[in-house]
Order: sequence, then C-alpha cells, then structure tokens
Amino acid sequence: MIFVHSKKDVDRLSSLLKLILQDKIQVSHITRNLASNKIQTRLNMFQNGQIQILVCSDVLARGIDIPNIDCVILYDLPKNIRTYTHRIGRTARAGKIGRSITIVEKERLQMFRSTIKSHRRNKLKYM
Repeated sequence: MIFVHSKKDVDRLSSLLKLILQDKIQVSHITRNLASNKIQTRLNMFQNGQIQILVCSDVLARGIDIPNIDCVILYDLPKNIRTYTHRIGRTARAGKIGRSITIVEKERLQMFRSTIKSHRRNKLKYM
C-alpha cells in the first residue's frame, strides 16, 4: 500500500508503476472520487492478492482494516502527525510485525525526525 496526498498524485504514481511493471505486478488505485462498490472490489482484490500494489490517498488512512499488510509506503509526508500515525497504522495490526517506509526530501528530513521523535512510541530505523 502506497499513500500519496492527492488524486492527481495517485493517478500519476499508479500510471507510472503500471508502465514500469508492465503487468508483472498488479497495480491499482483508490481515491475518494471512486464509487464505493469499486473501492470495495479493489480492497477485496488487494486483500486476496490479485492486486499487489495499491496506491491511495488518505481515504484509506483511517477506518479500514485490511489484515496482513506487510508494508506501507508513504510516498510523501502527510500534513500532520495524526495522519502519519493513521497511514502507518495500516500495517502491523493485531500484534503482527509490519514495516512503514516514509520517503522524505532531504530538505525536510530534520523536521521529520524532530516531529517523529517528539511523538514516537515505536523504534524507528533511518536508512
């Protein structure tokens, strides 16, 4: 699962991944504009492995429980720590181990580290 800020970013990143991966790995996307039946269909396909990469906006950051998500990627920084917590909370649910990877621009890295340090409950590893 990959989180981005906007519908435009969802469309752009999912199109790029589809182009690069050329159906070797199934990629789909979910945004707030998608009909609820299509959202549910794509979530089911993601959950049962028919879709391996799901690019989404914050529409899936809260209130969605998809078991067995091993890794969540934050392609861009969320606007606040609460959204960050909700995004990374899609993995490591119900006592399971999971990973979250946050892509941070060099210019924003120190600010990101300070924010996380002041709110952290879990041990973070920086790459």
